[in-house]
Amino acid sequence: MKKLPVILTAFIMAISSLCFIGCGDPPPPNNQSDIVKYDGNYNFKIVGSSNENNITLDVSNVSQSDYATNETLDIVMLKPYEYYNGEKERGIYFERETSDQGEIIGTYNVDNEKTITIDRFTTEGYDNLYNKFILAKDGNLAAGPFFVSNIESERNYEQKITATTKKGILSQGNDELLNLGVGWTEYNINPNNFIYPNEYVDSEGNIVPIDNSNLSENDAITFESNGQTYYFRKSVIENMDKDLLFCKENNIKVVYIVYYLKILDQMHAPYFMTYPEARDYDKNKIFAIDTSTELGANYFTAAMEFMAERYSREDGEFGWVHRFVIGNEIDLSSEWNPVFNYNEKEPLDTKQYLEEYARTLRIAEQATKRYYSDSMVLVSNCDSWNGNRTALASYSAKELYDYLNAKVSYQGNYNWGIAGHPYPKDLSAAAYLEEEVGSADVNGDIDTSLYITWTNLEIYDIYLSQEHLLFNGQIRKVYLTEGGVSSGGYNSPTASRNELCQAAGIAYAYYKSMSLECIDAFIYYKLIDSAADGGGCNFGIYTDSMQQKASYEVFKYIDTQYSFDVANEYLSSIKFRKDGQVYSVANGKITSYESIMNVCDSDFDWEKQWSEDKIIVRTVSTSPQID
Repeated sequence: MKKLPVILTAFIMAISSLCFIGCGDPPPPNNQSDIVKYDGNYNFKIVGSSNENNITLDVSNVSQSDYATNETLDIVMLKPYEYYNGEKERGIYFERETSDQGEIIGTYNVDNEKTITIDRFTTEGYDNLYNKFILAKDGNLAAGPFFVSNIESERNYEQKITATTKKGILSQGNDELLNLGVGWTEYNINPNNFIYPNEYVDSEGNIVPIDNSNLSENDAITFESNGQTYYFRKSVIENMDKDLLFCKENNIKVVYIVYYLKILDQMHAPYFMTYPEARDYDKNKIFAIDTSTELGANYFTAAMEFMAERYSREDGEFGWVHRFVIGNEIDLSSEWNPVFNYNEKEPLDTKQYLEEYARTLRIAEQATKRYYSDSMVLVSNCDSWNGNRTALASYSAKELYDYLNAKVSYQGNYNWGIAGHPYPKDLSAAAYLEEEVGSADVNGDIDTSLYITWTNLEIYDIYLSQEHLLFNGQIRKVYLTEGGVSSGGYNSPTASRNELCQAAGIAYAYYKSMSLECIDAFIYYKLIDSAADGGGCNFGIYTDSMQQKASYEVFKYIDTQYSFDVANEYLSSIKFRKDGQVYSVANGKITSYESIMNVCDSDFDWEKQWSEDKIIVRTVSTSPQID
């Protein structure tokens, strides 16, 4: 999944302050000028917890409010896609004047502490885990919304696969995963391709039920979610099982990248899984996950619960998946995550757009955490950081993360992570250091760099090490689920040099990744060149005719005892200009890959973090072919 050529508009954010609640004690509000503030009521908090049978809500004051001591507030429960009077962030419903009433489940007296417990499941089987909770006075919002974030999972065991290496690659054939010695791979998963629709919309706009009960056991696997029966295409699920069982057998960890495809036939895929106003958007094949309606939210919940239940069984009956990327490059809404037809309608502002995505992300978190305690949902961004890669409906990734962190911390914190795509600024550039070092667009400052690429990858670590972004005192994790180095066009006059630069560029990317505390997986894109990537973007370590490039041996052995043997063969291909001086192996200014880690003069401590023990993690019996 590749991006369009760069059209960059700088965005430098104004930032204010944030108060935490949900996990741990919140710092005083408005006390740090460099932290983004969530536009919510900080005077109260509701901490939601769940066990097998109950939802427990602990309600208290955080600070002085406008309400009198012992004044009574209502505790109201709503569905995640419903909005109470006074809620400002309504996503696609930002212009809607009507509000939802919800259900009053208790009361709270101001300046006191109160714990209430409600049934986890309704008589119809709906799981109140997914609901949101607010405090209200006379039908108006007083505080909230808040969500259940302390979830007692059905399964709590240490992950069974203990990959020795963080190196991975997108699977384009499982056998090659073994040849390359990877510890990670990933698969693209499209739930609207494997779930049968339970209804369709007729020509008059009526919702007509579909009776799937006559589907045979050879065609469908049934699954109960929120009191409803869903039917999953057995043929698709069995292919997923096959891949995961292969990975289980060969000690390879898996990331699922979950997104929706364009719905072409509503008798094949549920009509309500994508946004109505985006369905005729002709620029995309990939669409945003719609959880803004009851049907849309329930389909997505069912899909995530199905995968979480099936692929977190302790015995690994069907294999294991514990990391889920939700959507693709959400900062590029017009390209990969449309909620509207942007040819006809203006994009949402950042907060309303993020309301849509945050709802979906939390449902995924709750659905997966319900079954397994060590599951994690990941947010995907492209290589744009403080800027916008396209002119239409794109957002600053840093802006999205800043506000997501503020929003989630206030509403009920959980351990989300990042799925980064740190391509070079010029996607087709093999000698990316030559183009990026010294560029104002690619620097070591989290607040001014417009891009986050292999060159300044430490931006992730510096950013996530900030105290307000930690989760329970630990740095959030980054999984590099897409990102490559191109060898340029096959007919380029510099094709031979480009291939050498690609090999060196992959080595540099790996070494930098292994030095960063936040990075849990380096999953390279990709194995085989594809014309679909366009514009001379040949990221593969094989050509499209299955000829190995120089980068193949580098990638295969980069994490072994031969790491520097294969990488140093191409070190001389790296050359760049910095502070008016040329850096190269020939003039002695480049002596090793370690010597050029800090080309962006960031605050990251490379001397402390560089370690060959992090780089060389496998010993192999085969040896590379080195000239």
